[in-house]
Amino acid sequence: MTSIFEKYPAKAHLQKVASFLPDSAEHASAILYMKGTPERPRATDADSVLPFFQHSNFFYVTGIVQPDLELIYHINTGKLAIFRPARSVREIAFNGHPPSPKEVMAQYEVDHVYEADYLLDHIRALSPSVIYTLPDELPPVARKGVIHDNASLIEALHAARVVKDDFEVQRIIEACRISTAAHHACGRHLRRATNERELDATFVYECTLRGGKNQAYEPIVAGGSNAATLHYIRNDEDFKGKELLLIDASCEFDHYTSDITRTYPISGKFSREAKTIYEIVLSTQKGCIDAVKPGITLRNLNDMAAKSIGKQLKGVGIIKEDAESDTERKLVSSFMPHGLGHHLGLDVHDVSPATTMFKQSSRNHRQIPADSPEFQALADLVLSPGMCLTVEPGVYFNDYLLDLLKEDAEQEAWIDWEVLEKYRSVGGVRIEDCVLITEDGHDILSTAVKEVKDVEALVQGWM
Repeated sequence: MTSIFEKYPAKAHLQKVASFLPDSAEHASAILYMKGTPERPRATDADSVLPFFQHSNFFYVTGIVQPDLELIYHINTGKLAIFRPARSVREIAFNGHPPSPKEVMAQYEVDHVYEADYLLDHIRALSPSVIYTLPDELPPVARKGVIHDNASLIEALHAARVVKDDFEVQRIIEACRISTAAHHACGRHLRRATNERELDATFVYECTLRGGKNQAYEPIVAGGSNAATLHYIRNDEDFKGKELLLIDASCEFDHYTSDITRTYPISGKFSREAKTIYEIVLSTQKGCIDAVKPGITLRNLNDMAAKSIGKQLKGVGIIKEDAESDTERKLVSSFMPHGLGHHLGLDVHDVSPATTMFKQSSRNHRQIPADSPEFQALADLVLSPGMCLTVEPGVYFNDYLLDLLKEDAEQEAWIDWEVLEKYRSVGGVRIEDCVLITEDGHDILSTAVKEVKDVEALVQGWM
């Protein structure tokens, strides 16, 4: 098992990426060219810059979190060169001296560090026959007889990144450990709080205190009906009159993400209705996690979740007992309008070979319609050891979706609206954990409490 303090394995990652590229035997001098994230000044203040986040693909093959870098990797020799802009006297005076080339090579698995002006000369000296780039990047030099391949590299990166090595898993585990501690701190603080923003601040503070300075995504701290809005991020409403608080928040550690959601009773005790919905979600999550193993797909898990939630919503009378399975599945989508989970890694919605279908080459992920070819490809990707994913069922009483359901004469007849109204104030419940696929099954990486008695004890101050 690796330590979280070991040097980043850039060369192993580059070799892994290269193994997914077309056979390079016929072009022995192939190189990779990639650009890192540039520094971005704030639009209204030339002396201030936006927070810096290295492009995940660039980080994967370097481990370096510095702006305005470029790289050349020579596949056959395995040599990695980094190019960076020269810094002016003013920049150094204001921002500090950058590490020397010797310091960079000592800290990272880099063979050469040059100023950006030397990039073209370096490429000419290598005399490559093929230059691999990402789809949105052009090679810095164009020469007759040199092949520019801007399709294969993104495919290779996605194929390499989807299966994590032990170094990466240890960082995800550390991100989960820090985020779990922050979730527990929020649970303990809840009864003293009066507004969502207090728990937002508590979570970020507790993560930062433990070394998780960056959040993996914008925290969702949603009380009452706000929890039925999946990406609610205002986090500024009072708790008065609300039963539950949903916190979907997690940090990064060394650029690797976690993704954990817990739902808490604000008073310290679940009401009968809230407990019923919570236990539906919890039992569904447990059943789906138990099923995670090599060879299964997200589609299999999604189907399991839908059947579990549908059966239990029938059991409490929200869905009428005589609804057929196809009808039941459609109805469930109004109460759980999202997939059961996603891959996890350098990005919180991490890449996989299936994401190559829409050429994902940034940290920003667009929403994927459930009936699109892209979503179907993601759903059918067979899970294998080393993959990390989330398992996150939920049940929500979203006013907008329920109004749409009422307008569908065929579907609304299968809902007992009088029973549903008893549960509407619950708002929404989601429980989410990070899971690693292993050779013989799975490991649960996030350990925040989730049993009803434990969650209540946490909020009441007994844990």
